[in-house]
Amino acid sequence: MDRSTLHNILCGGLIGLLLSGGCEKPAEQVPPPPSPSMGMDSLEAGVQAAIQSAIEQARSATGTESADDAWLRLAMTYHGNELLDEACECYRITTVLNPDRGQAWYGHGLALADRGLSQEAFTAFAQAQSVAPHYAPAAWTAGYVLLELDRLQDARSRFESALAIDEDSPAARIGLARVALSDKQPELAASILESLRLDVSNTYLDLLLAKAYRQQGRIAEAAALLTEGVQDPPRFNDPWADAVLNHGASYEACVSRVDRLLGDGAVRDALALARESLKNYPDNIPLLNRISVAQANLGQRDQALRTLKRVLRLDETSASTHLNLSMQYQAANDLTRARRHAQQCVKLNPTLPDGHLQMGRVHMLNQEITPAAASYARAFELGVQSVEERLVYANLLTRTGQFEGSLRQYRNVLQQQPANGQALAGVIDVFMVSGNLEQAGKAAQIAMARAPEHPTVRQVINSLQSRIRQQGNISP
Repeated sequence: MDRSTLHNILCGGLIGLLLSGGCEKPAEQVPPPPSPSMGMDSLEAGVQAAIQSAIEQARSATGTESADDAWLRLAMTYHGNELLDEACECYRITTVLNPDRGQAWYGHGLALADRGLSQEAFTAFAQAQSVAPHYAPAAWTAGYVLLELDRLQDARSRFESALAIDEDSPAARIGLARVALSDKQPELAASILESLRLDVSNTYLDLLLAKAYRQQGRIAEAAALLTEGVQDPPRFNDPWADAVLNHGASYEACVSRVDRLLGDGAVRDALALARESLKNYPDNIPLLNRISVAQANLGQRDQALRTLKRVLRLDETSASTHLNLSMQYQAANDLTRARRHAQQCVKLNPTLPDGHLQMGRVHMLNQEITPAAASYARAFELGVQSVEERLVYANLLTRTGQFEGSLRQYRNVLQQQPANGQALAGVIDVFMVSGNLEQAGKAAQIAMARAPEHPTVRQVINSLQSRIRQQGNISP
């Protein structure tokens, strides 16, 4: 009997159990935990240790009340280390042991989707939604699978179910916009996306909105949205999916987990994990660099510098190490060393956007405005998307007399965040500096309508009013 036939039989038996209301442990014999089909010796040492530990727990938990916990851990360990067949088998056993374990159904759906089995994945997600009705990702993930299957109305229903659980869910709102695009309802898609861009800054939304505008015939507006490139979709809040990732034990998985912890602000946890990972990967440069970042974020600047100097002794050609050293010396107000390491970073890796940004920052601190603007320009050419850095870039362009370019950057920000006070004030400032007080007045009216209490808006409008009074004109 092949795996798919066995899976169908067991799923049918489980559904019968659920429909009859039975929650008792099934009588079928639980098989021994599977070993990696590719052989344990072919796996990294850290992955071997994690899988062996999880297998031992599943084996010793057989017949106990916590057996489903152990099997779920084994399933996620296989899944987090990309052994999908073994993961699916362990998720299946978990749901046999406890049909009401929503996390197991959900994990099984993720693994099936990773294997390209969309219909089977939807069935698992639907079951997860049934037994865990308050877990919004089960609903919107099912919606995305249905989108792939071109079942638009069913997908819309799942996204709406997710919004009923979490009314602010970006994942569900993006899903509804994608349904509207596929259903040739560009006005609805544009409305959803324009609202969402007030809360989420990610150029993937610009791509979807550009598609909506093109469907409406708004070709120029669509093209303007795509001038700065496109990011990957934003990361959505999904603790059960994160739990799978956190069971990864490979080198790449460890580094990715450190990055997620840093991105989420869990700096102490990131530092602890990076240090623990060094036991398996001694003197690893990416891990040491992340340790230095965590130390700096915790205010441990002396320790961060010592860590980076250690890395430099290991490899003087690491561009990211020179970047981090430049940032640390900048924080210590040692601009000579900050410049030296920023220059070395750019020399070693001319395509690293953050290296050019750091070079720009050092130029600014040294009052070298024209070179700073050039460094920022190169960083954005290489794909920088940060709104905060774009505002700095726009200000540099204003200070170097590149007014059209500055307006373009401020308007790019305002497309994403129409009430951004810094950008609204920046537009007024561009017109003031260029001597166009009439346009400055019009920009001031827009700024007062959108962000009347923003301190920078009020400050620049006060300057404009003073400038107009000096010329004997009427205040805006």
